[in-house]
Order: sequence, then C-alpha cells, then structure tokens
Amino acid sequence: LGSNNGVEAISYSPGAKTVLFGIETTSGRGQPFGRLDEIGVPVVSDRLEAPAEFALVGLDTPRFQPFALFRYFSRSEGNKNIIAYVDGTTTPPNALMERVRLDFSVPVDNFEGIAVQNVDMRTQRIWIVSDDNFSDSQRTLLMAFDLN
Repeated sequence: LGSNNGVEAISYSPGAKTVLFGIETTSGRGQPFGRLDEIGVPVVSDRLEAPAEFALVGLDTPRFQPFALFRYFSRSEGNKNIIAYVDGTTTPPNALMERVRLDFSVPVDNFEGIAVQNVDMRTQRIWIVSDDNFSDSQRTLLMAFDLN
C-alpha cells in the first residue's frame, strides 16, 4: 500500500454479526473489501469497483447493506466525495450503486467518516464528517442526507 493508505473504513454489521473493513487505496484494481473471520483474522473477499482515483475511506452497515464513502483529492481541484451502497445482487457482485456525489458546488472537505441512521422503514439518514487534520486550510464539517 502507498503512503497514507491502509484500513480506513470499518463497520460492525449487527445483522451479519461481523466486522467489515475496506482498504484505502487508489491502485486502480478496485478497493479491497472484506471481513474479520470468527477469530479476528482479516479476509479480503471482494474488491469494490470505485470510480478511478476515489479511495474508500468510510463504511457503515445498517440493515445488511453496506454504505461506502469514497474520497478524491487533488491539489489543483480539491476534494470530491461519493456515497454509495454495495449491491450484492448485481453482476459483478458488490457493485456500487451511487447515491450522493459531492463536488465543488457544495461545501466539501476531507470527508472520512460515515454513519447511516434508519429513521423509519423508508428513510435512511446518512451522516458524513470531515477531518481537518489540524490544518488551517481544512475544516471539520458534519452533513446529513435523507434517502427515501
């Protein structure tokens, strides 16, 4: 893995009773995605086909359906983010279904955390949070999106 890459996304799935994880990398071969086995050994089982140059940085798993947060950064362009859910019913398995794309038209920063709240049977609230990295040029932001 490259500099500043590693296990960035992690989530406990109560329905599956397992810990899921994703590895932050922009290797171009997809984002490694897996789980911890019964004794805590990591097993990389799939690769999420994220858009080029987007790294997997956040994960949450409500109702058996993992939601993933991806980040893109370029010094000349700044930050972009994608929120997607992992759809295991598609071909290839674990394809991403994009739900929200954040670009330069809204306040975007170094978003790295995601939590999904089940508001009711039809609505999910997605929370994302950015990390300012103790830098004067970055902000800590909290955003919420309701999906019906």
